[in-house]
Amino acid sequence: RGQRLELDSLLRVGELVRFRTWAADSAVIGTVVGKDGDQLHVRIESTYAVVKLNTRRLEHLEVSEGLHRHPVAGALIGLGAGAAIGNFAGMLSSVSISIGGATQGGDLQERSQRTGVAIGAVVGLVVGALVGYAHQTERWTTVISVRETSLRLDPGPGRTTLSLSYSF
Repeated sequence: RGQRLELDSLLRVGELVRFRTWAADSAVIGTVVGKDGDQLHVRIESTYAVVKLNTRRLEHLEVSEGLHRHPVAGALIGLGAGAAIGNFAGMLSSVSISIGGATQGGDLQERSQRTGVAIGAVVGLVVGALVGYAHQTERWTTVISVRETSLRLDPGPGRTTLSLSYSF
């Protein structure tokens, strides 16, 4: 009964849902177009066909919370990648200079690497934040999740197969 109340409050007509049935290998995305007791009427996103789903027979059901952007994650990834590339570029750009038998290259190489890291980190941070902002993903809230574990022994001619499955 508690699950029924939760479904009624979470699943409204027009909601984007992702579900998996016991018969399907992968999740299906669709829009709720109607409800009738324990039946959900869902328009499948890929085919536009409307299917009736018995909520008691669903293995997994999620409701979309909408699209979310990822500028912070992009900025952090860009910062690290930019610093690494800048460090490498700084190493390649510095050339050891010998003047009167004394090598000045160590200081020059260190300075070039620091400059490369700083420039690469700033550029990577900005580019990563822009890419992360542009990249949108759907965020989902689980409404139904039935976990099942099964152990099966199948004797056959000349062999016996043991299979263990866990769904989550």
